[in-house]
Amino acid sequence: KAMSNQVSEIETRLGNIINTYNVFQHFYPYMDVVSVNWDEELEKALLRSFEDASIYDHYVTLEKFTAPLKDGHMYIDHPGLRKTYAPRITWEWIEDKLILTNVLDSDLPLKIGDEVTHINGMKSADYFQEVYSRISAGNNGWLQYKAKRKSLIGGFEEKMTLRVNDK
Repeated sequence: KAMSNQVSEIETRLGNIINTYNVFQHFYPYMDVVSVNWDEELEKALLRSFEDASIYDHYVTLEKFTAPLKDGHMYIDHPGLRKTYAPRITWEWIEDKLILTNVLDSDLPLKIGDEVTHINGMKSADYFQEVYSRISAGNNGWLQYKAKRKSLIGGFEEKMTLRVNDK
């Protein structure tokens, strides 16, 4: 995949990881409170950086790197990835089921109360586990709030396939 010059070179990707590591290693006041092996997280992020094939991949690597710090004030941003889109629905976990709570497009064959069992071929719970792994949140409420939004976001004209009520 072609990458922007901003993260096309391995040196830039590794530099992003090392700079992030150093900022938190030296200035994050809660390192002794969160149970995270920061050196181990560094190693995982460095290894992932060698495999990143796009700006988005590197963005995900940075998210996964910082998520274990569980700090709700933190997020990863990249100006080139700000144009994101979402289907005109909302959903929420209710009694361990992913339920549609709003459908804002009458052309969609969905209705409030439908259960979403699969997202892009994955079980909904597995899909959300991946989303959770990229969110730094201090408590479960903030994690769920951010995950509901992040789980719907994608690129322009990117398709999201839902299995709803076994259809």
